[in-house]
Amino acid sequence: MEAALASLEAAEPMVVTGRIFASLGFAIVVMYIAARLMGHERKVKWFKRREKYSFFNRRGVIGEDINFGYPRTIEGIIVFIIINVLVFGFAFWNVILRGY
Repeated sequence: MEAALASLEAAEPMVVTGRIFASLGFAIVVMYIAARLMGHERKVKWFKRREKYSFFNRRGVIGEDINFGYPRTIEGIIVFIIINVLVFGFAFWNVILRGY
């Protein structure tokens, strides 16, 4: 782990930035696929979305698809944990553990 952090400090900033953006893209893809696989009915049943929308917290088409809300059932908690493990695991591997 210390060797990985040492190589991270010596890496070019643009390479690190590119990997962070790749991790962000991976997160968006994972959430979009999860939302499509679950379907709208399960998503509404398992997650609670915001009830009041204003001009400042509106989302676009993709943002509404990947907006899950708060988990309200055990299935929602399980999906939340799986998505977070995938996203943060990939980001940790991609930015910290993978060599530069």
